[in-house]
Amino acid sequence: MKNNKMKVKKISSLFSKIAIVGILVLSGMSCAKKQNEIMPKTDPKSVSSAGARLSGFTWTAETATGSWLSSSFSSASNGFIAGVAGAIAKTVDGGVTYTAITTAGTTNNLYTCYFLSSTKGFVAGDNNTFLTTNDGGSTWTIPTIPSGLGTLNYRGIYFFNSTIGFVTGGNGVILKTTDGGLTWALSNSGIPSTEPIYSVFFTDANNGHAGGGYGNIYKTTDGGATWTGKNIYYSRAVLSSIFFTSALRGYVTTSIGSPAVGDTSMIFNTTDGGATWTPLMLPLMPIVALSSIKFFDASNGYMVGGNVANNTGIVLSTTNGGVTWVSESIPSSHRFTGLSLVTVSPGNGFACAVGLNNLVLKGQ
Repeated sequence: MKNNKMKVKKISSLFSKIAIVGILVLSGMSCAKKQNEIMPKTDPKSVSSAGARLSGFTWTAETATGSWLSSSFSSASNGFIAGVAGAIAKTVDGGVTYTAITTAGTTNNLYTCYFLSSTKGFVAGDNNTFLTTNDGGSTWTIPTIPSGLGTLNYRGIYFFNSTIGFVTGGNGVILKTTDGGLTWALSNSGIPSTEPIYSVFFTDANNGHAGGGYGNIYKTTDGGATWTGKNIYYSRAVLSSIFFTSALRGYVTTSIGSPAVGDTSMIFNTTDGGATWTPLMLPLMPIVALSSIKFFDASNGYMVGGNVANNTGIVLSTTNGGVTWVSESIPSSHRFTGLSLVTVSPGNGFACAVGLNNLVLKGQ
């Protein structure tokens, strides 16, 4: 692991390269606390379903035509997936079957989606594509965002609760809403305008982290008004996904910056609220690119990604808070780009992992 200085470079060409290598292939909420634990937000959510456990899943391939980059479940029944060329699909039976949604009116890649309910949600992606629906995808509108931001490639959406949410993208942009997504304001002071932001997660209304495109992680303690950066990995690394299980304990995955020069993906862990980050051990395997990490609770979590050498998918799981990870047995698949976990009740849940080439797996 190297300690690199933050580099401020022009992002116009580099952002496209990182997006293709680290995101297109891989991609990348009401908070109730009990002592120091944060209950899962909208994705994953505490909902009702027929799950049986939180680990040791059996994975089955579901049918959904498209190349998928993101998934989001608002309940055990209702979920959405979004992907390449404006593809969107919807499930109302817990990810067993999917129906294509063709009403969004875009052919741009949709890298991220987030649904607060079975009717209200958001999708976002390349070339300023940012859409919201209030009727389950029958119709879509464009939210109100600040002018003068240029052409944005959005990469992440996250809601802390039903009213406070964030969307991230190129040019150092983080937008914040406090009215449930009707209007959005710039909330990125301290983040260089040359750095793309791929991921964001908040543990309460004030404290959050955002993952950048140069191995930098940014922290806010004032609800996103200001951010302070820290370099935790090499300057080509994309911090593809962030998840916290408590105010102090969190995880961040990186996707590969340049496999040709020996870059490898890593997972980092903090136990002090982001003051320090430590790499965690992964199973011995070929060079992988990690795209998403989620936890059911403080112990049980999953990561997805892909083997760069042969384009196959990888699912890793932990039952001890990330101390050790094991590779899950899954059907032959392409590289994964997105992950949703749905908590049914204590000890019960299921997972949905998506990727390119019609890839949708359900673990239960």
